[in-house]
Amino acid sequence: MKLALLLALAAGLRLFHLGAKPFWSDEGIIWWIAQRVVEHDAPASYAFSLGWGGALLGWNELAGRFPSAVYGVLTVGLIFFIAQTFFSRRVAWIAAWVAANSPFLIPLSQELRIYSLLGLQILLALGIFLKLLKHGSLSWKWWGALLLVSLWGQYTHCLFIFMLGYFGIILLWHFGFNKWRIWVTYFALTGVVLLLSLPELINTLALAAYRPHAWVYDLRHLAMNSVRIAGSYFAFFFGDYLTNLPGNAMNYLIQHPLRLAVAGLMTLTAGSILVFSFPALFNIARRHDENGLVVRLLVGMFAGFSLLFLFVDVSSSAHLIFVYVPLLILLVVAWVSLKGIIKTYLALLLILLTVASLVDYYRSPTFAGERADWREAGNLLRRDLRSGDAVLFDRSRDAYYTLRFYLPDLTENVYYKPRHNPQARNDAALVSWWMKQGMDERAQDLLEKHPRVWIIASDPSLVLGSALEANCVGKWHFGANLRVWLVE
Repeated sequence: MKLALLLALAAGLRLFHLGAKPFWSDEGIIWWIAQRVVEHDAPASYAFSLGWGGALLGWNELAGRFPSAVYGVLTVGLIFFIAQTFFSRRVAWIAAWVAANSPFLIPLSQELRIYSLLGLQILLALGIFLKLLKHGSLSWKWWGALLLVSLWGQYTHCLFIFMLGYFGIILLWHFGFNKWRIWVTYFALTGVVLLLSLPELINTLALAAYRPHAWVYDLRHLAMNSVRIAGSYFAFFFGDYLTNLPGNAMNYLIQHPLRLAVAGLMTLTAGSILVFSFPALFNIARRHDENGLVVRLLVGMFAGFSLLFLFVDVSSSAHLIFVYVPLLILLVVAWVSLKGIIKTYLALLLILLTVASLVDYYRSPTFAGERADWREAGNLLRRDLRSGDAVLFDRSRDAYYTLRFYLPDLTENVYYKPRHNPQARNDAALVSWWMKQGMDERAQDLLEKHPRVWIIASDPSLVLGSALEANCVGKWHFGANLRVWLVE
């Protein structure tokens, strides 16, 4: 009964305002992938894993996000069962409570993206693997479940294979050669996953060629990634409180002393929890019992993926769901073992600041990933777009498909960066036209063929030249990261 109430709370927090925020560009393109309209550079699992929301609930943001909300609620339940099985019922209740109210997990569960699903898949694989470590064997049903979860996870995120590889190393280290059949079976399973997901992996590596920033090549980039990862650790506690602010975050905080004080208290609280957890975790990790083994495995998983993401660019904390999953359980285990008044103070501060962060998140009109109201931009074009008008984007297909979600008829006279478009990549003339000219020159070229040109810009620094500015008959701002011009 208690668990049912906790899951109901988790569901309520994830369904609350689920369709209120407009899609941002990552969600817009995933909607069309999930509907099987976009197939190039589209992970095969998206339609299966995320498309059923639209089929069930129709053409709206709530329908697209509903699968993520469901996966988020299941994640809370799975955290409870894993923590109870391998630690204690008290750890399970606290871990599930934190997950249910998490300002990090709730936004992931309210976005049409893969990360709520990925968190569930990580926990499923982790739970099965811990069962293998605990019992020293698995029945064929559990091996089959691990194979299916691993394939599902690998087709969801290309780095899932690194977690399987890490588990294999732990298995070999723990059992040695005494139970060679177990680790031979496990590595055979991992090989099957890698082989069956090879087309998806090759496609992902091909995409990386169009994203030169994906890999870290120099010390400056390494330093930037280090800062981003530190910010992600903060987000694990309090979500996007520091990044979902209007304008420049630091300038805004300075102008609003109360927000600055709350941000400082959040940073102090998160840092204190981490600092006080280290000695407790160290003492547990030294033990030669089951708890010590699981803590060592989770610490290694946390450290390993933190190191990996130093060299693989992370645009947001959502990518570090691989790190969040072990960290949540580790911190709860450490907190339960703490003694003294500091334990109570940290808990009360965490609860208070979690409420503040969630209120801030629900009140925000857009997501932190992209402060842009594509819904209102779609309403504008639905009202004012004329036959023969051209629409010019400063970005690739994700922006176009997000706007098209709100304006499905937007299919002709549209121009966007051809990086992800297979037809455009093969059209040398179009690629050359795009690459050799700036936005002003492209717009001028289009004005020779069309009576009016709509310019959709996601880059806040983009400025129109004097000639276009003189012919501009309309300007609109739809959030900090979306501006629209109409020139004729």
